[in-house]
Amino acid sequence: MNLLHSFHATSDIVMITQLKARYAMFADAKYHSDHRQADPDKLAAAARGQAACFTVDASWDAGPEFGGTLRGRHELECFFRSPPWRYAIHFYTAPLFEEIGELTRVMWRLWQICLPVDSDEPVLLAATTEEDYVKTTKGWLHHHVRFVTLDSLRVPSGQLQSLGLKI
Repeated sequence: MNLLHSFHATSDIVMITQLKARYAMFADAKYHSDHRQADPDKLAAAARGQAACFTVDASWDAGPEFGGTLRGRHELECFFRSPPWRYAIHFYTAPLFEEIGELTRVMWRLWQICLPVDSDEPVLLAATTEEDYVKTTKGWLHHHVRFVTLDSLRVPSGQLQSLGLKI
């Protein structure tokens, strides 16, 4: 690998990492800090922002528990607009870049804390995603997201309150 190629690869890694941070920022913008969903206009704008992080022909494969199989930016936006949570916060960590080029593959670890719309019991999610990114004229965008693992743990009612935390 020559120095110029190394520089471009490093630049691509930074830009993809920033894209993922922007996606998470939009995902979290759908909720207020008092653990409720944002108003419909703000939620729709955040869902549009999330979907804009994907190519027009992107695909999403999360299994039946988390959106199923979705095709295209429009389907993604509709899914993002109707979250199953009244509150959620996303942490994407430990990116493992498997291929770096015009099409780049990255494995991410997702740690998510959320409150379902229909429950006061928090849910802790842990997932591994395999994601393909493509370089476009607008920069890097998600092209394919696949949940490789998805584990969830409901925290029984009162457990966090016993630590002095309010839900």
